[in-house]
Amino acid sequence: MPPPVPDEFFIKNNKKNIISYDFVYYGSFHKDIDLDVIISILDNQKVLIISNNCPSELYRYNNITIKSSIYSMKELANTIHSAQCILLPYKNSKFMETITPAKILQVKAFSMPVVCTNHYLADKYLLSNNINNPTIPTPISPIFSVTNICTFILNKIDILP
Repeated sequence: MPPPVPDEFFIKNNKKNIISYDFVYYGSFHKDIDLDVIISILDNQKVLIISNNCPSELYRYNNITIKSSIYSMKELANTIHSAQCILLPYKNSKFMETITPAKILQVKAFSMPVVCTNHYLADKYLLSNNINNPTIPTPISPIFSVTNICTFILNKIDILP
């Protein structure tokens, strides 16, 4: 069973989003997040970080906006849409090769350009690994949405004896 994706990630915001950022990263920071990738683009790119544990060293840069985690999926989706591209700044480590498909399904649901700096993941999920050439991955169907997966499970439960 694939991990469900929040329904709101599939909704194209009909309001004209003002694109305020070149890149957005949302999620936690750990040893396999490549801070050097983020820092390297800050000279000429604006980056939005949505995380509760952003490293203190990123706070000193001017072209970065750091927001605490957003728990409303609608607000999170709208905030992510304020960027041109989703950034997955993952190191080329064995740990990152085990990333759950959940994050990949999420970024594909947005139908936005994505850059994934982990070569294995970029190849496996057909994402760009070139920070200068983000591409829109093949979008996924809303069949992966929370609503559809929950409905599927409930229908299976209903047919049990």
